[in-house]
Amino acid sequence: MKRLLLLLVLFFLTFTCFAQWKSLRDSEEYGMGLPFFTENTNYIAGLNPETRTNIVSYSFNMAGKSLYTERWGIGSYGNFIFPQTLNMSENGQEISVDMTPIDFFFGFDLLMGPMFMLFRNEIFALPVTMGLYYFQLYVWDTDDPRLMMSRGSFGLGANVTAEYHVNDNVYIYARFQYNVNFFSLIKITENFPAADREGALIIQGFNPSLGFGFKR
Repeated sequence: MKRLLLLLVLFFLTFTCFAQWKSLRDSEEYGMGLPFFTENTNYIAGLNPETRTNIVSYSFNMAGKSLYTERWGIGSYGNFIFPQTLNMSENGQEISVDMTPIDFFFGFDLLMGPMFMLFRNEIFALPVTMGLYYFQLYVWDTDDPRLMMSRGSFGLGANVTAEYHVNDNVYIYARFQYNVNFFSLIKITENFPAADREGALIIQGFNPSLGFGFKR
């Protein structure tokens, strides 16, 4: 929860700073996504390189963008993530777990960075954003104290968005976002099954989404 509050404060301060500059166009977006994360716990350490975990989710996303020139701006993109299924593969064995019965399985992410407008006219726009990425995941099952984990990871992310402008104030967007995380901070209980794993956590994320944007 502290990390979420810190990220929200960072989000607010960043856009407060850029709000001091005169922008050509500001917009905010709201939509739904289907994020898919795949991770390899021991990839860098070289231990059990075939160990892999996949997380299938749905998400509510929101974003804020400001265009300061005809081509350049800044974008910030956040997702509230609700994982549904966890698939694990190790030594040729696969396990699929339905995560919906767990009391609390929730995540959020944030991508912030410069935005470049590849194409723009009165109807269509195609912005691309690249920057720093953060992903936080919480797992808590009150019926099984072994299932308690808090994990945050850092890396790089990018997305491309196709915008169809219905009028001067509203547009529909379709976005694809990709991230790769190299560094993680993990806090788990002693009995959690993943506690014996060692090494760096490599996470890749793929998040297609659809939604509406509103220009200000």
